[in-house]
Amino acid sequence: MQAQIHFKGNSAYWENFKLGTLHPDTLTFLLIPRSENNVFRLFGRGLGINLELLNFLKEKGYKFIVIPFEDRLLKTTVTKWIKRGTTSPYASSKIDRQCILSIDQINMSDEPSKMIIPDQLSLFGSA
Repeated sequence: MQAQIHFKGNSAYWENFKLGTLHPDTLTFLLIPRSENNVFRLFGRGLGINLELLNFLKEKGYKFIVIPFEDRLLKTTVTKWIKRGTTSPYASSKIDRQCILSIDQINMSDEPSKMIIPDQLSLFGSA
């Protein structure tokens, strides 16, 4: 039988392992800090999130995931992680099922609200 995530306050846990903290005011989930030791090399140098937690975040309307990684903060959307992530086939009573996203894709650079379309015509200027 596989363990489920549970919450204590705004913190999410799998078994006794803290996954991170919900920030409902900004619809952001802040994962616990990660390092090179947490990188999944088998899946293209990526970081993983508990699949059950990821589905919970989507269901509750959370928009962003922030991960302190080494000396920087990585930020992306829940939707992007679900669409582009790879679900690990490995899970057991000691290992939770993870959805892994490549580190170079954990960014906001290609999100619609951040995209800049070159040579876009302005309604108020001349072409």
